[in-house]
Amino acid sequence: MKPQQTPMSMDVLRLQSAMAHMGMSAAFLLQLNEAMGIAGLSKADQHYVTGPVIIQPGGGWEKDIPPFIPKQVRAQRLEIVYGFRPWICAPAEICCALYAPGLEAPLPEGLGRLFIWASMTCMAYEQRVSLAQYLEQNPATASIQCPTDDQVLNDATATVNREYAELASTIRRRVEAHKGKIPAR
Repeated sequence: MKPQQTPMSMDVLRLQSAMAHMGMSAAFLLQLNEAMGIAGLSKADQHYVTGPVIIQPGGGWEKDIPPFIPKQVRAQRLEIVYGFRPWICAPAEICCALYAPGLEAPLPEGLGRLFIWASMTCMAYEQRVSLAQYLEQNPATASIQCPTDDQVLNDATATVNREYAELASTIRRRVEAHKGKIPAR
């Protein structure tokens, strides 16, 4: 269950998401919430927000992940735990997990489509527009068959939905399991 928010606390949380996007420490932002009296998070959500960014290695390709993608992880995590996004884990985390393996060898169809969705969502997020707006504004993406948010998040008949649910749950479980053992950046 997500913390209940007032209009003011929602504005503060949106500001904090932007601060996290700029690189502010997630641990600091959680302390700021407590100091301001904003509803707290469960321990699992706290571990998720402050946990490590998991970057899957693969033949050295992990060093080539665009730097804005790992930076998006903290901001997207805050938006998830405060209920602003319907995701299980951040699309930026999906990119971090699939980027290097996808360059090292072809991904299976479901994971390949999931990677397309996650990377296009990160591009849209970086430009502060919806995925649909990003795809519409960028004609070069017309040839890319990017799954919709609805296919990824809600369509139980879509392979990409099953791949997302499985990978996102695994990533989230692994991040929460660290329980603060690795300092948050």
